[in-house]
Amino acid sequence: MRKSVWPVWISVFLLFVCISCSEKIEPGTTPTSGGAAVAARVLEARSTVEPLLYEAVGTVKAQLSATVSSKLMGVIQAFHVKEGDLVKTGDLLVQLDERQVAAQLKQAQAALSRARAMVAAAQSRVRQAQAAVKAATVVSNDARIVAPFDGRVTAKLADAGALAAPGTPLLTLEREGGYRIDLVVPEAYIQSIRTGQSVEVRIPASDEPPIAGTIDVIVPSADQGSRTFLVQVRVADTASLHSGMFARVPLVIGEQQAMRIPESAVIRQGQLTGVFIVDAQNTARFRLIRTGRPFGDQVEIISGIKDGTRLVAAPPVQLTNGSAVELAK
Repeated sequence: MRKSVWPVWISVFLLFVCISCSEKIEPGTTPTSGGAAVAARVLEARSTVEPLLYEAVGTVKAQLSATVSSKLMGVIQAFHVKEGDLVKTGDLLVQLDERQVAAQLKQAQAALSRARAMVAAAQSRVRQAQAAVKAATVVSNDARIVAPFDGRVTAKLADAGALAAPGTPLLTLEREGGYRIDLVVPEAYIQSIRTGQSVEVRIPASDEPPIAGTIDVIVPSADQGSRTFLVQVRVADTASLHSGMFARVPLVIGEQQAMRIPESAVIRQGQLTGVFIVDAQNTARFRLIRTGRPFGDQVEIISGIKDGTRLVAAPPVQLTNGSAVELAK
């Protein structure tokens, strides 16, 4: 009795497999949803000729910066400024110990007095002593280091009590009222830019909008190691700029065919990025795409969409793959 049941079950199984195969859905298609049509605004993707950009990086610097150094050997007696202080031209910055200089001045003055007493016999010594007095007076004045221009103290490079030698950096000053961006541009792109060209400077650390700038200087010689050119961009003084900040400056180096669509049309689900296209039957189909750089409220499309493709501008939450689309006005 049991042996006769097996052929029956095998026949039923084979019949089920045949029925299942006859209802198979072809790859890449999705049955249209039987629900109500979803109202959505539809746009047509089109390529346009866009500027080809190279994003150069650089550093914010003051238009005028100076490191104040000592002209003579002497002990630093006092600093009269600190980092962040505003100074005017001629303001006293650093005072060196004047005792040694004063002694030299007194010695020269004494020699002048003795020479004058012997003026009839030693006119040349008088002239020599007068020159020595002038030189000692100049050196005496150098003990008082003053500001060479109006600006702000940005760095203090020594401490009171330290020995200052000729050329020893003591302070760094920056003139306020203008900054520049020093860019490093590869030699392949240097022929595409010119002085006077308008650019936009972006400061990643700031929430401020891009700052208008102008290419002011293109250093004519390249760095032999990196094969890059130094390009200086002049920008206006703004509260968001400080020396040493990192900056990005997109430079136009040509043209390219590009496609941009509204960011609102793009759907991101985990690692997948796509859009809902609308076919000839006004049915929504989810299409994977690859995006590029953002441009305001739009995004660059690298692949996945051709010219003339219709897509949903802002997919409603109820829109799914296979939904019927009612074109909204």
